[in-house]
Order: sequence, then C-alpha cells, then structure tokens
Amino acid sequence: MAGIFQETFRYLAIRNREPKSAPYISYGFALIDVAFAVMGVVLPLLIPTPVNPGINYAALTPIISLVCLAIQPVVSFLFHPGSSMLLKAYQTVNRGLRGLILMILAHAYMDSFTWYMDNAIALRLINPSLIMPLSTAYFTSVVLLSAFIFITGFKALNNAECHD
Repeated sequence: MAGIFQETFRYLAIRNREPKSAPYISYGFALIDVAFAVMGVVLPLLIPTPVNPGINYAALTPIISLVCLAIQPVVSFLFHPGSSMLLKAYQTVNRGLRGLILMILAHAYMDSFTWYMDNAIALRLINPSLIMPLSTAYFTSVVLLSAFIFITGFKALNNAECHD
C-alpha cells in the first residue's frame, strides 16, 4: 500500500515541475522511511513481544534490525530520488503510467519482505536456519535495486533534458 500511495503522490507532485526538481521532491519520502525504520527497531526493543516462542527468532532480530537500520538510509536516499527521476523521465516521453506501475512494483518488493518474513516465521512456513540467508539476499537485492533505479533515473532524466 505504501508503494501505491507514495508513488502516486510522487507522480502527481513532479508532473508539472521542472525535471531538475524531481529528486528533491523525494527527500521527504526518504526521511519518513528512515524515521519508520528507526521506530521499527526502537519500539520492539521497548515493548518486546515474541512472534513465535518455539523459534529463536529473538536472537536474530537485533542483528537483522541493525543491518536494516544501517542500510535503510542508503536505500531510501537512492530509491526515492531515483524513483522521482525515473517517473519524470517517463512523463517527459508520455509514458508516465508505465513508469508509475514499474515504481509501484519496485516499491512493493522493497517494502514487502519483512511482512512476508514475519508471517512465514509465525506460521512456521520456513526453517529458522533460512532467516539469515534470506535476509542477506533480500538486503543485497534492495541495495542493488535502489542503486539501479537511481542511476537509471539520473541517466534517463539527463537524456530527457538534453532532448528538450
């Protein structure tokens, strides 16, 4: 849901603006993401609630949370401006809806893993030994996807500006 709302609002916010302003509009989204990441780490430490007492998930949670907290600012400050630049580039070539759908899908992927992981653990759908490898693969893919979107958005926006 966050991807649908954030990307739609971003799409509307950059629609009638200069292409160079596109990345700056997204810094607010990135700051909010970082704030939620901090709250997601701090609040469970203040109010601990075991997801499933049969799984030693509590031992892994601090490690995963700290990695997430360290990576979140990098991901947010690459993904959100990159998304804005890509959306603006798609808008300049009259393919804005296609860009919006792509960014919603990318955003959904980036935001959904922890929800799926928490539910898979609670429902005992995955072996606890898979938590760290799956988390590592996820964090790596999210950093790479964010960097790819930022670089692609930057290049696409520069190419769109050169053709104007």
